[in-house]
Amino acid sequence: PPAETAQAVHTECTAGPWTFGIDVSKWQGTIDWSAVADDGVAYAFIRVSDGLGYVDEKFDTNWEQAGANGILRGAYQFFRSDEDPIDQAELLLAMMGPLGPSDLPPVIDVESADGQTPATVAANVGIWLAHVEAALGVKPIVYTGSYFWDASVQSDAYNDHMLWTAHYNADPPCSLTADAWDMWTFHQFSSTGTVAGISGDVDENAFAGDLDALLALTVGDPVCGDGICNGGENNDTCAIDCPVCEDVPPEGRIVDD
Repeated sequence: PPAETAQAVHTECTAGPWTFGIDVSKWQGTIDWSAVADDGVAYAFIRVSDGLGYVDEKFDTNWEQAGANGILRGAYQFFRSDEDPIDQAELLLAMMGPLGPSDLPPVIDVESADGQTPATVAANVGIWLAHVEAALGVKPIVYTGSYFWDASVQSDAYNDHMLWTAHYNADPPCSLTADAWDMWTFHQFSSTGTVAGISGDVDENAFAGDLDALLALTVGDPVCGDGICNGGENNDTCAIDCPVCEDVPPEGRIVDD
């Protein structure tokens, strides 16, 4: 099971509990999100686009189905350093829509300089981060690897944002972050994971905390009528999302239309 695989990877380097998740894009094809949830996946980051040039054709379905199956979800955008950062941010905001109580802060995926200098990359990343934060009222997460950030961004201006680090071969395996950060919040430790409901490889991630800590990072207000009973909703405040189980009497009753 993926949780056991991840536990073996992180035994040497996590001082406390951690929580297993994945990230996906069109490259995972059609995903059975019910099977993913049953396989111990607590959260998923889902690609919106590759810059402005390619909107991920699977985003809408993955976003809806992950939430419908009780998986905490976050949207990420592969950032193109040579494209307008405001336009990229607006694309992410439009595709993602309003955040709900099962949603994690969105992510800027910084791993391509696209011919730009470190100063330009850093400046454009900052513009994207500021625009998204102003729109949502929450700080986005930065995804990067030390191999890229230290050479091609060279900035510590954004270390007040949570870091999602990509590193597969450090010893111990989760120790390496970009110089700007002391510790990661999420760690992508494999690109060749196996999870039920997904054909082929999938990226595997660890969150540095238990499920309650992860839930504390979610943002947005509950939406009555979205089919998910969460965010403090109950049968009194939102009966359609939080139905009450009732016994069937001897004479029977209608339980579904």
